[in-house]
Amino acid sequence: MKHIKFVEVKLNPGTWHHVLSEIGKLKHLLDFVIKSSGYSSLGSSSRSAPGRFPLMDDPRDIEALKSLDFFALSDFQLKVNTNRVAAGHLAFQRSEYSSRKLPSIRLG
Repeated sequence: MKHIKFVEVKLNPGTWHHVLSEIGKLKHLLDFVIKSSGYSSLGSSSRSAPGRFPLMDDPRDIEALKSLDFFALSDFQLKVNTNRVAAGHLAFQRSEYSSRKLPSIRLG
C-alpha cells in the first residue's frame, strides 16, 4: 500500500495512536492524508471524543482529547517522509502537515 486517505473518519473502537502506529509499519507508504477525523461519540472510544470534528479547513487533522494521538500523528508523518526520501521522492514540507508543529513522540 502506497497511499492512504482518511476523510471524516470516526474511530469507534481503538485510538488514533494505535491506528497510526500500525500503519506506520508500512515501509512503502508514500502519501498520507487525514482531514476532519476523530472519534465516534458512540462506542468504546467515545471518551476520547471532544464532541465535534475539525472543519475541513481547520488546521488540525484530527479532533482528540489525548495528546498522545497528536504526537503519534506527527511521528507517523515523519515516517512517511522517511519512506518518500528512501524511494527517491521529495519529502513533504512542514507546511503540508499541520500537525508537524508538534515534536515526534520519539523526540519528545
